[in-house]
Amino acid sequence: MQWLTTGPLKRFFAAKPDMKNSIGQLMGWRDKIINARITEIDKGRRRDRIHLLQSFFEAKTPDGKPLSRADIEAEVLVLLLAGADTTGTAFSSTLTNIISSPDAYSRMMMEIDTGFANGNLSQPIPKAAEVSSHCPFYVSCVKESLRLSPPSPALFPREVTADQLPLIIDGKIIPIGSEVTCSPFLTNRDQEIYGEDADIFRPERWLENVEKAKMFDKYNFTWGYGSRICLGKDLAMMELMKFPLMFFRNFNVELCATSKETPGPPRLVILGGLFHWGDIWFNLKRRKI
Repeated sequence: MQWLTTGPLKRFFAAKPDMKNSIGQLMGWRDKIINARITEIDKGRRRDRIHLLQSFFEAKTPDGKPLSRADIEAEVLVLLLAGADTTGTAFSSTLTNIISSPDAYSRMMMEIDTGFANGNLSQPIPKAAEVSSHCPFYVSCVKESLRLSPPSPALFPREVTADQLPLIIDGKIIPIGSEVTCSPFLTNRDQEIYGEDADIFRPERWLENVEKAKMFDKYNFTWGYGSRICLGKDLAMMELMKFPLMFFRNFNVELCATSKETPGPPRLVILGGLFHWGDIWFNLKRRKI
């Protein structure tokens, strides 16, 4: 199918930065970001700035050459495409689950406020490591939301190859060339691992037993598994340790009662292989902090 993006039909099937569709707009935005950074570098400004884009400019190929402009464009586009919707969905899952559970919401807010009051969480925005260390219940709320509502529940099959040991499932050898897959939406609700209440949002489960929590993490399929695990996992978790926490820090959130104007309750919808939330209606009020 390569001819679709290289031949005369390319303009119909390959996105370009000047297009007005969603991918084209992202490509245009990407190019502006890259061009702005190149201008800064050419003027000798902010060379010591530490961020992902700068790391692409400083990266080297195996033969010691810098990445080409096309390589940098591809890397930046992957970041924009792969992490935006999934992290946003993870935030909305955390938000919806917490405000739907008054006891969990109250406990989490007490933990966050105490962390800032004691100086364990930096101002104005705490480091992800600080949140992980001093807000265990908040972290468990994020993990529980990711477990119940994996942002990408789609099936990503893997092929059984001849260069690996025989794959045996339930006593049966899977033939070479077969595709094997499963859905994290199902595996993350396995009652043998997470208990009989596996379908319920109960963040306390991550704090009740250290060994069980390790098992929960081990078999959590939200990020994929093995050599094909999500490369952006650490970045996504860093974001989830910061943004939702600061949102709750600065706003009181309350679900709206179901009405004609605010239909509900919140529901999960699968679109394009990704989860997103529909019918989330809530009231926001800035907190005095």
